[in-house]
Amino acid sequence: MEKTTALIIILCSSIFTPLSANPCKPDSCDAVFGPRIRFPFRLRNRNPTRCGHPGFDLYCNALNQTILNLPKSGEFVVDHIDYAAQALFINDPDSCLPGRILNFSLLGSPFRGAYTRNYTFLNCSSDYLDYTSTRYYYMPLFCLSGRNHTVLATNTRPAAAAAEVPPTCRKIGSVLVPLQWTLAQFYWSAMDLREDLQLVWNQPDCSDCESRGGVCGYKDDSGPEIVCYRPSKSGLPRSAKYGIIIGVGIPALICTIGLACYACG
Repeated sequence: MEKTTALIIILCSSIFTPLSANPCKPDSCDAVFGPRIRFPFRLRNRNPTRCGHPGFDLYCNALNQTILNLPKSGEFVVDHIDYAAQALFINDPDSCLPGRILNFSLLGSPFRGAYTRNYTFLNCSSDYLDYTSTRYYYMPLFCLSGRNHTVLATNTRPAAAAAEVPPTCRKIGSVLVPLQWTLAQFYWSAMDLREDLQLVWNQPDCSDCESRGGVCGYKDDSGPEIVCYRPSKSGLPRSAKYGIIIGVGIPALICTIGLACYACG
């Protein structure tokens, strides 16, 4: 009789285990200001490997900032992650983003620029105030400038290209900058370079799951299949609801009958 009871209890407990339970919990470097970290990201040395997707490792620095290490560009602070849009916003930990842009590359990472614009950098021997006539197009980058020189940047577009090039300047280089959408649409000056860079990813594609209130994750501890955990009720098709009712309701009824028979006997 004891074996029968144990079997019934095991069967019932397996039936009532939540089918949508995600073993990975959201984490954060800073519970107040830091972004919430969940799949496909994970915090290295704090979250299990299977809680994140390859290439999406983050970590916390000594200032409790969330750090992304791009293979070809180094470390950046992650200010915000939009999981439904599959976008993240990064900046320089040392507050000099323009200094990181000339050598910026996303090679070797799962990310790409959301909206890119071409910028040209100039090194000028005199003060930027000498270039009042072109200040709309040439933005001084103070964190790269010194007492005897000023670094300027301009968005490379037809109107800017037609502007007068200061005679005491030399071109440092040009680079595509991944801007935020609002800046790419409405702003044309180099003021954009003080804002976050916006990166996006295509795979794994969890935008639909996130938009329905779910969270993606691996189906098990070893396979590559990714599933949507905790989907919203409205996101379940009618056939799936019937399947859950049949798959859970009937075994639950059997468990109830079995326990009742045992109690009566």
